[in-house]
Amino acid sequence: MWRYWFHGDSIGNRTIIDSHLITVPFRLFHIPSDRSLYNSFDAVSFAMSTILAHSSVSSAAEMSAMSPAALDAILVEALPRAYPSRRPTDDMYMLFTSFPRPPPPPQPFLFPSTSIRVMWMLWLRGYDGRPPLDKLRARDLHDDASKRRWWSTKQLFAKLTDVALLMPWVSSKEMLVTGMDLPSFRLMCDEVVTLFAYECGSKCTLNADSLCILAATWVTETPYGSMSLTAPSYDRPPRPACTSGPMTLSICDNVTQADEGQLPALPVRTMWPLWHRRDVSQVPYKARTWASGSILAKTRRVMRTLTEIAVETHRVLDEEALERLSTASLYRMFDEVFPILASRYDVAVQHLVTPDKKCANLVRYQYKTSR
Repeated sequence: MWRYWFHGDSIGNRTIIDSHLITVPFRLFHIPSDRSLYNSFDAVSFAMSTILAHSSVSSAAEMSAMSPAALDAILVEALPRAYPSRRPTDDMYMLFTSFPRPPPPPQPFLFPSTSIRVMWMLWLRGYDGRPPLDKLRARDLHDDASKRRWWSTKQLFAKLTDVALLMPWVSSKEMLVTGMDLPSFRLMCDEVVTLFAYECGSKCTLNADSLCILAATWVTETPYGSMSLTAPSYDRPPRPACTSGPMTLSICDNVTQADEGQLPALPVRTMWPLWHRRDVSQVPYKARTWASGSILAKTRRVMRTLTEIAVETHRVLDEEALERLSTASLYRMFDEVFPILASRYDVAVQHLVTPDKKCANLVRYQYKTSR
C-alpha cells in the first residue's frame, strides 16, 4: 500500500492522459463520500500521513518522485516511529487498530545567510522544492536571528529589484523570476550590485559575493533619490542627498512641505529618523508644533509604539537615547523593531504591514483586527 499510495498500481488503476497510459497514485483517488469504501480510504490516508509525518521528507509530492527502493527505505525508517508495534510486512488493517505516536513538532525554518548572488536566486525562485523565500512572512520564522536576517534581506532585495528594473533589458520583476536562465541571472546580479555599490559611495566595496547581511547595512546609506529613473550610467557623478528636479523624490521635498504647519504624511520608515533626530531645521519632528489633525495623531501613535518596542527589547535605554543616534543607526534600529510590530497584527493583515506604508494605514489595519 505504501508504494501504491505514492506511485499507483502498475497492474490496474491507470488512466489515459494525452494518449499515454499513466498510473494514478492511490492518494489522488476521488472517493465519493456516500461510498462504503470511503471509510477505509480515510483510514489509509490517515495512516500514510502519520508515517510521512515521522519521516525526513516534507511532502507527498516529493515522495511520488522517488524510486520504489527509496520509498521502501523511508517506510522502514519511519514506520517504527509512527507505529512502534508494526512492521512493513504487516497487513494494512493492522495499522487501523494500532495506536500511532504523535508526529514530532515541525522544525523551525532557519533563514539562510549567504551571498547576494545565491540569496537572490533563493529569494525569487526557491530551492529543493521550497517556495521562493520572498513568500515567507514573519510568522514562518521562529527565532529572532532568522527574523532579522529575513527583514534585512527583504529591504535589500526591494532596493536591488528597483535598480534592476532601471536596466533596459529587465522589463519586469516577473522576468527576474522566470525570464532568465541561470548564467544571465548571474550576470544581471553582478551588474545590479555594481551599480548599487557605486551609488552607495567610494567606501562601499560590495560585490555579488558579499554576504546579504552586510549588504543590507548599505541600504540606509544610499542617498535618497540617487537611483535615477533613467537607464543606469556608471560614469555619472554622484548626486547629493537633496536635489531638485521632476525625476527626483527625496526626503528634503517633504521637509519643505513641513514648514506649512501640517505634519507631512510620510512612509513610516521615512518618518522614524525625522521623528527622533532632526531635519534640515535641526529640530526633531516630535518636538515641533504641528497643526492638530488625524495625520499627527496617527503618526504619534505609531512612533510611540515603535519606541516602546525598542525600549522593551533593550535596544535602547530610553527614548532620549534614540535622539542621540545617527540617521543610519536609526534606520538599522527601525529594521529591527518594525518586524516585531508587524507580528502583533492579525495574521490576515500582516502582509499589508510594510515600512513603505504611512502611519495612517498602519492604524487602519490595526482597527481591522479588532472588529
